[in-house]
Amino acid sequence: MRGFRYSLIVAALSWCSACGSAADETVEQGDPMTVTLIGQSDLAGVARGCAGRLAEIEAFGVLEERPEFLVALRPDLHSPVCVDTFDAIEAELASRPAAADRLWHGYLTSLQELGSSLGPTRLDEASGALPLD
Repeated sequence: MRGFRYSLIVAALSWCSACGSAADETVEQGDPMTVTLIGQSDLAGVARGCAGRLAEIEAFGVLEERPEFLVALRPDLHSPVCVDTFDAIEAELASRPAAADRLWHGYLTSLQELGSSLGPTRLDEASGALPLD
C-alpha cells in the first residue's frame, strides 16, 4: 500500500506544476525543509531504521530511485545517519509537529523539483524492506 501511495504522490506532483507554491503558502511554522537527493552508494554503514535517532536531525535526503525512503542527515556534516520510510520518520517526528510539517512540505516540494533526476523508481508494494543495495 505504501508503494501505491508514493506512486500517487509522484504522479500528482509531476502533473501539478503549482503544488510547490501551494505547499509553501500553507507552511506556518517556517520554511519547508530542503530535502536533497542521496545516492545509494552513500548508504554504506548507515543504520537501517531511524527509531530513536532523530532527536537533533533537521535535514533529510530522498533516496535516488527510491523516493519512498528518506535519509536523515547529521546537522553539522550533512552525512547520513539512518535511512527509513517516510511514514516511519513522520511517526518518529510526531512529538515535533512543526518539524514533521516542514519535512512533509519540503518532501513534496523536493519530489516536484527533482522529478526525473530521481531516476527510474523501484517501488515495491509487497516489500516494506529498507534498501540494502
